[in-house]
Amino acid sequence: MNITDTSFSTGLPALDTVLQKIFPGDNIVWQVDSIEEYVPFVEIFAAHVLRNSKKLIYFRFASHHELLGKENGVITYAIDPLVGFETFTTTIRKIIHKHSKDSCFVFDCLSDLPVHWYSDLMLGNFFVLICPYILQHKSLAYFSLIRYRHSLSVAAHIRQTTQILIDAYRYNSDLYIHPIKVDQRHSPTMYLPHIREDDGFRPVTDSATVSKVVSTVRGSAMDTTPRILDVWDRTFMEARDIINEIADGMLPTKDIETIFNKLLRMVISTDDRVLDLAKRYLTIEDILEIKKRLIGTGKIGGKSVGMLIARAILRKHNEH
Repeated sequence: MNITDTSFSTGLPALDTVLQKIFPGDNIVWQVDSIEEYVPFVEIFAAHVLRNSKKLIYFRFASHHELLGKENGVITYAIDPLVGFETFTTTIRKIIHKHSKDSCFVFDCLSDLPVHWYSDLMLGNFFVLICPYILQHKSLAYFSLIRYRHSLSVAAHIRQTTQILIDAYRYNSDLYIHPIKVDQRHSPTMYLPHIREDDGFRPVTDSATVSKVVSTVRGSAMDTTPRILDVWDRTFMEARDIINEIADGMLPTKDIETIFNKLLRMVISTDDRVLDLAKRYLTIEDILEIKKRLIGTGKIGGKSVGMLIARAILRKHNEH
């Protein structure tokens, strides 16, 4: 591993010191409460990369605003996650291979991907396929995740795979960074919260302050159900809640049509013609029954869809 290439940096010398240098091949994942907390780190990183005459590749795929403009040498690739997991992942790997020499990569927030793929598991699979590829090519990459939005298992998977994982948050208007994992590096204060002061990061060594900061930022979210459940399971839970509310004579707390359309895209198809048929003949209860017989996540396949819709058509006509 080449540790003498000083052009590999976060662009913040004080942060590089906290992390005990940035190595070629590092994947840096930022856990934040909102995309706005990720933006300043990205902008500083991008400016450093371009000053050092390295190529900066920006993968644009999320619904949030652009992290980097198209000016000043940034090479942007806009890729639609709706092309599917395999095509999306393969396209990104090809681009990384094409630009791997003296290149750095910035990704949109990964937390947008399960919205399109309906599964945290697919997000974990994506990262496991991309992160080692960055390491193999001795490049450098920035990623971000919205804190506590994903299942515990996927969050743990990403933590295990990446080289660097950093919590970034604000407490009493102060900016803190808190390294959670820094592979092959260590210092006595590395894994403490660090408060931003002027141009530096000072480790917070007072145990009472550390406890107060960490418990305030993390405490209330640690016990919430969404922290444990995959987006797939959360969507089905929302659908079951709607059915139960209707059965109890209550007005649904969520929009039925929105949840139903989401379930159809998760389980049945993304093809508009198939979806039109499914909306006419299937019900939200039908999708919940299908879920009981599913192993894992994902769509059930064309032949099964055809049989289910055909049966639903016959059922509807028999009712008349």
